[in-house]
Order: sequence, then C-alpha cells, then structure tokens
Amino acid sequence: MRSELPQLVIISDKIIQNSNQLDYEHKLLAKHPLVDRLIVSPLYSRPPIQIEDPGGGGVPSDPYDIYYIKQTVNDSLLYSGTGIKIGVLEAAWGNEYSIVDPSIQNFNFGDVIQDPNLTVSNYNFHATTVAGISSGHNGIAKNSLVYSTSFKQSGLNPYNITQALNWLNKNSSFINDNINVDIINMSFSSPTEIDILRNIGYLNRKIMIAGSGNKHLVPIEYPAAYANVFTVGATTPSGDELWNNNNDDGIGSAYINNSNLINKPNIVAPGMINLRNFPSGIDFVQGTSFSTPIVTGAIAKLIESRPVLKMFPELVYALLMTTSNQNIISNIDQQYTMNVGNKTGSGMLDISKLINNRLNTHTFNSDNFTNGKYIFNLYIDNPTNQSLHFNIAAFWLEKYENNNYKLSNYDLRVNIDENVIISNSTTNNFEYVKTVTNHNGEITVIIDSTYFSGVNTDLIGLAWSFY
Repeated sequence: MRSELPQLVIISDKIIQNSNQLDYEHKLLAKHPLVDRLIVSPLYSRPPIQIEDPGGGGVPSDPYDIYYIKQTVNDSLLYSGTGIKIGVLEAAWGNEYSIVDPSIQNFNFGDVIQDPNLTVSNYNFHATTVAGISSGHNGIAKNSLVYSTSFKQSGLNPYNITQALNWLNKNSSFINDNINVDIINMSFSSPTEIDILRNIGYLNRKIMIAGSGNKHLVPIEYPAAYANVFTVGATTPSGDELWNNNNDDGIGSAYINNSNLINKPNIVAPGMINLRNFPSGIDFVQGTSFSTPIVTGAIAKLIESRPVLKMFPELVYALLMTTSNQNIISNIDQQYTMNVGNKTGSGMLDISKLINNRLNTHTFNSDNFTNGKYIFNLYIDNPTNQSLHFNIAAFWLEKYENNNYKLSNYDLRVNIDENVIISNSTTNNFEYVKTVTNHNGEITVIIDSTYFSGVNTDLIGLAWSFY
C-alpha cells in the first residue's frame, strides 16, 4: 500500500476550469513525482450548494413575516453563507456588554463564537436579533459563522472598540481559530466620530456595513456617515417607502446627507420584521438595526458564491448598488446622473440579482490611467434589441495615510446609444449611472481622474448589471 501523496492546491487570480488554463510553472509542479494527481476547481465561482423551499409560495398573511421579507429582497436560495464569518459588533447597552445569546438564537447550522475577553457578559435582545436576521436558521445566511463582541466607551474597565476590532481581525489563542471575519455588521450609531471605524475598512480591507440610524430629522451619524462604510436605510416590508412612525417625532430611517457630504444611504432593505420561531420577547422589530443584517446576510451569500470578493470591498459595494431594485422605489425610469436618491440610495436590496451578477466586475488602479483617463469596454448581448435597464458603478475607498484621510475624486462616463451619460459628484467615493437602453454591442466606459489625493494608488472597482 502506497502512502498518501500530496495534493496540489492552486489559488489563482482567474477562474480556472481545467488544467490547460494553469500557468506554466504550475504545470511543471503538477508533474512532480510526489504529486499523484491534480484536482482543479473553479475557486472564484462556486456552484450552488443548497436548494430549499422557504415555505409559503405566495404572500403570507403577516406582511412582516421573515419569509415575506425574503421574498421582498428576492432572496437567493442557492447559497447559505457556508464558511463565511460575520462579526457582530455591538455598542454596550446599559452598564454591561451586549453579545449574542448562543442558547436562543436558533442557529441550527452556523455557530456563535463570543469574544472571550468580555468577562462581564450581557446576552442582549438587540445583538441576538441582529445575528438571527443575518445568520440564524430563519435568517438570510443560515450557515454563516457569527463572531460576537461589543464595546463601551465609558465606565469601569471599558472594553475598548479597538480591542473588539482586534479580536475580530486577528488570531485568538482562546479558540485556536484564525478569526479574521469577512464582514463586520454595525447596527448602532453615535453623533460622535469613531475614528478607528473610519480607517479600518482601508487599512484592513474589511467589508463594513452599518445602519443609517433611526432619526430621520437629523444627519446620518457615525459610523454610517463614513465613506468606507456601506450604509443601509430601512423601508416598509413592501419596500415602497421608508420606514417611519408616521408622526413628527423624528423616528424613522435616517437619510439626510451627513456632515461628510457623502450621499447616504447607499441602499435600503426592509426594516419592519417579525422573526419566526424566535422565543417570546424577540418577535416584532423595526429600525435600521434590522435592515442592516439583511444586507450583511446577502453579502455572506455573495462571497460564498465568489470567495475572491471578500478581498475587494470596493467590488462588493459596487455590486450591491448596481443590482439594487428600483422597480419598487419611485422614479424607476428617471435617468439621473448624480449617483443616488437622497432617501433610498440606489434602491432596494435584490439578493438574486446580486448573486447572478457576481461576475460582472472589473478592478483597476490609478496607475492604469493614461492622460487622466481609464477606458473599459463592455458588451451587451442583446440581439433582439429589447429594452434593458443598465446600471454601473465605480467605487473606491478613502485612504488613510500618515494619520490623514485622503479621498480622490473620479468621474464616470458611459458612451451608449451615441450619448454620453456622466456621473460627476465632487464629494462621494463612488459614481453611479443608470439608464434604459435597447443597445446591442459594445459600451465604452471612461473613468476620469479629476483629482487624485494622497500617495498610495487607489483601487477602483467597477460593477454593472443588465436586466
């Protein structure tokens, strides 16, 4: 009996479908006498692994039911977030820390791992519900892993937010696990800047998701106001209007432009939810705290379907915006070029379109510009010239260099149907164009560098969709 021989695992920056696509040096290595065979698998576009019926088949009688919410956001049933790590970062409620209660969160598949550094623990309704929506058995990505931690900024022996983020980012000897979460969900807001949450997305390339806040008569607060944080507003279950109290007390999904003058929110999701099979006391919830983990769960499914995206938050954010559903938001056919609506961002989250368009991306950096421009060509295969919605976004991160923040300014130009459509905001870290076209053939996309800031190059992500 021969001993087990090594297996060669190759990680590539391109989709590999067969051995003929391997680089020359990989082919030589595969022929090594100690290598018995080479198994090639397409890492960057995994096939669906799960098909299930969430029940119903129609519109349930309870419009807030979690299953109805899944229909509202066109939840893809092909992925479940297997192996994806979600960090649930909570602000302390009262005098104790707020973490997910593993005994009641109804995680039948994924796990909850708590921060062992929190010696004083408060299993919290808010944290548990947030985790249950993104990752619970009845939530969006039920097979994902939850890493729960919290922080407070005052009180005796406070567990600092820097420590909480370090735990989410690094190895933990306590559980012998390389945590390094893929997504950080932040369902909290503060009028005070939280500087580390401004730069961690750039320094650690983390996908950062935050709720816009529930005070729609004041500017969006932090961390949602930051450029490198993707901001989620809340709608009614049907998605046709923002969630609010229908009164004048200011309670509702925040949408007023923040102090950084960046258009927010980026996207919206349902913010009024009745979770099935949760224990008594955790049933009906409302607010951007709960629309946010819907988007977090969607991202878990997205990066399960194409794992390379976890390294490119720019592409994830651009994909979310270009695949959002404007059909249930007003002004669907209005062509506008100043990025997004001031209340609903680019529209309602659409998980199926997000998954189906995961390959419609392109990255380049500011070193690739020639005479201040970068030109990229797309092709629309539309031989019958049917009317299609075309959305495209360019997204880049605010840089943190030498203790300073640097945000470059780029413009997006799309040459289509002998017209040029321009998105040219001066304060955003994204540009967004949508139009309706019956075009068949090539589309020219031009990125203009109107103002480059800082020393390090910018990585710019392009994403687009046709439907």
